[in-house]
Order: sequence, then structure tokens, then C-alpha cells
Amino acid sequence: MITKDKEIVQKLNALLPPQIRIWGYVKVSKPFHAKNTCDSRIYEYLLPTYVLQPCSPVLYPRSGVGESARMTVAEEDGDAKSVAEDDYAKTVVNEDDTMTVVEENEHKVFDIPKMNAEELNRKRSYRAPAHQLEKLEMLLNQYAGFHNFHNFTNGMKFSDKKAMRLIKSFECSKPFIRDDLEWVSCKVHGQSFMLHQIRKMIGLVIMMMRTGTGVALIRQAFREERLNIPKAPSLGLLLEQVVYHKYGGTGPHSHIQRRPNSWEPVNFDKYKDEIEAFKEKWIYSGIAAEEAQDAVFNEWLRVIDSRPGDYAWYLNKDGSIHLDRRPKNMLGKGREGV
Repeated sequence: MITKDKEIVQKLNALLPPQIRIWGYVKVSKPFHAKNTCDSRIYEYLLPTYVLQPCSPVLYPRSGVGESARMTVAEEDGDAKSVAEDDYAKTVVNEDDTMTVVEENEHKVFDIPKMNAEELNRKRSYRAPAHQLEKLEMLLNQYAGFHNFHNFTNGMKFSDKKAMRLIKSFECSKPFIRDDLEWVSCKVHGQSFMLHQIRKMIGLVIMMMRTGTGVALIRQAFREERLNIPKAPSLGLLLEQVVYHKYGGTGPHSHIQRRPNSWEPVNFDKYKDEIEAFKEKWIYSGIAAEEAQDAVFNEWLRVIDSRPGDYAWYLNKDGSIHLDRRPKNMLGKGREGV
């Protein structure tokens, strides 16, 4: 690169499509490798808050929303006082006006119809209250630390050392509006990530928020018991930043590939305003437009709720895992989440 040309960045950007930008450049040592020298990464996930609304208690009767609706679970030939077909499942109305879900078939797939435009617009008009956003951030914070994330990827055993990952932080922004839809930005800073890990971390939190499941479930998910955790849509996920603390001489192990003091560190902070404007124009707008057109997140919820048996057994108010409730078809390896 001809670094003596002070306008080299502008000239290169003029040759590139507007969706690809160069922010600047710094001199680095020969061993430097953009991918391998990076010691941590920050990913961002844009989440529409309407997915946090409580779900049908009939689908998840043992969860917090099920308990709030005074629902219980019984076998098909239980002591039912009266039986009627619900929109999703067979339910029992008891003498004390509580409801019981009749477990007919753990493999049952419910035919949940797609929403019409009016129903979808009503659902999307949701605005998350402050207490719900506080709970969301509290749940995300549970991931921080060094944990076994075997349940948050595909084909990983609990005993595999690669399952151990360090999450430095997981934060949630204040809500903002795009195309009349409320969103939050969730940013996770980690040393490294496995396939689908972030999408499953988000997916579990969404399901816990929707069902009123206890916070203890996240810590339970780090244990050996195998859980089928659904992957949140890929639409909201983007790589926010790669971090070079070690090379830059700012981290605890900065002696590794230390840059000469006369050289600038590899740091994106001085381009923050430009990067945010770029994201707003080309990334956020694209995500919002695709969601507005295709209702990606609502369709994901519809697919998830069509097979509640895959997840309902571990979504309990107290966040505990009851292995005796695990569907027989999920013993052993189990099925991967949607």
C-alpha cells in the first residue's frame, strides 16, 4: 500500500461499492494476522421486542405463564371433568376453573396458522415495559464468565474441552424504533464463539422471557444434561468488532506480538461515528426492511410453537430441569433446535 498518499483511503473507497468501506490503516509487524492475532470479538444481535410477549400457556403449561393461568398437566385418560379442543391442544376445565393440558402425544405437531396483516400489525405494535427490558438484560448477564456451552452448538459433548468458552459481557441497549417496530441491540463480547452459539444464547433467552421461566435455567444449561435449544433467526446477527488488546499492548498478555511504541494500536474507536452511520444506513435498515417484509421473527416463533414438546419439558417457572419429563425421542443425542 502506498502509505505516503494521504488520500489513499478516499481513493480506495471510491473504487468500492458503498456497502464496503475502509476506515483507515495502521502499520503492523510481520507476524500480525487479522484473524489469528485477534484475541476477542464483539457480536451484535438486533432483536424486535415483540418476540418477548408472553406465549400461549396451553403450549407451555409448566412454565411461569402456565402457572399464572392456573394450568396443570395430566395424562390423556386422567380424571377430566370436561374436555374441549383448544386452538392448539386438548384442555380440561376443572371444577375450580383451573385448566389442565392433556398430554396426548409428545411428538405432536400443532398446526398454528399464519397471522393475517391486521393480527401481525397488532403484535408488532408492542412496546416492552421497563421491567421486561431489565429482566432481559439480567438474563443476558448470566452468560458472562467461563462456562461449558456444549448445549449452545451442534454435536459438542459436555466433556469436550472446546465447549469451554469465555464471555466477557452481554449487554442490552435501550429500545429504539425502526419502521414502527421496537428493537433492542444485544452486544456480546467473547474470546471466541462456536457454530450457532450466539443464536442459541439469544434463542434460550427469548423462550425464557416468553414463558416466564426462572433465571436458574441458564446456569443449568451449562451442565451435562442435553437440552434442545432453538436457534434465533440469523437475520439479527452481525460481527460488530474484532479486538486486538494483546497485540495493542493494552491487555494482561500484551507481551505477545507487542507492537513498537511508535506504531498506532489496531483500534476502531476513532472511527466510531463513521461506523455507526454506516451501520444505520446499510445494516440496521436492511434488517428492519427484511423483518417488515417477511415477518422473519414471527414466523420463527410460529415454527417453534408448532413443536412445543421439544422445549416445554425444561421451561419451568423455577428454572429447574426435570429429566423425567424429557420426551423419549430426545434421550441420548437429542434433536438440534430449529
